[in-house]
Amino acid sequence: MGKHIDYYKEKLFRLFGLTPKNVGWTSYATLTIQPESKVDLEHLSFENMEWLELCENLELDGDYNEVSMDFRIRKFISSKNHEPHFSLITEFYLMLGRQFENGEISVFVNKKLDKKLISEVILHFNNCRVVYENDLPTEVRLSNPKKVSLNEIHKRGINPIISDLYGKISEIESEWSPSLCYKLVPEKIVKYEDQDFDLVFEYLIRTKKDKNLLSFSWVSLVLDESLKDSVAIRYFTHKCKNVYLWVNREKKITTIQLEM
Repeated sequence: MGKHIDYYKEKLFRLFGLTPKNVGWTSYATLTIQPESKVDLEHLSFENMEWLELCENLELDGDYNEVSMDFRIRKFISSKNHEPHFSLITEFYLMLGRQFENGEISVFVNKKLDKKLISEVILHFNNCRVVYENDLPTEVRLSNPKKVSLNEIHKRGINPIISDLYGKISEIESEWSPSLCYKLVPEKIVKYEDQDFDLVFEYLIRTKKDKNLLSFSWVSLVLDESLKDSVAIRYFTHKCKNVYLWVNREKKITTIQLEM
């Protein structure tokens, strides 16, 4: 019973965005978000940033299905028919995976492990576990990206948006702290287009549970005036209905939340 409790506790943490510790991106259910404790605004001075709006109470509508109590977690075993291939999807997950040593990336799947996921993502990680609910795969957990794969994507050059999100590795492991939420104002931000990354973005939307919300954690961004020139911020701002930034006391962006 203890394993069941731990598993669902972890899923609830990921679902409600309480911690980015072991998930790269996830979807959220319907909830009204308020700071658990008062956030010290002394060192957060964004009054002159007209491209930001403070969200004191944020209500988001998500589409989340109930999880089954009939679940198992198994190690993924590759077959001889599986061969690794490289794409921007590979690059996205490898760059995310190198952000932390002890965490896992969660990739939600729709009752099957397709060839694209296996060849372009799973085979580039040393560790892969699959969560089965009612004997059907619903989630893939990845950790420890292969060095040979990381070397290869760096030889090819990192996409500007992916580099913006995950180009830097934090030397200090992030811990949850009270955060403020800011909404981006599209009219104040110059649009950026990237047809190559469009394929990654469409893939992330297809493979997530919630069709309305998508979130990125462990990003390399810090909130200052130059952030509005970030290609990732410029891309998402005009690609989505709304974009929210969760910012802690150190002005580090802990989560980018996209509303479709």
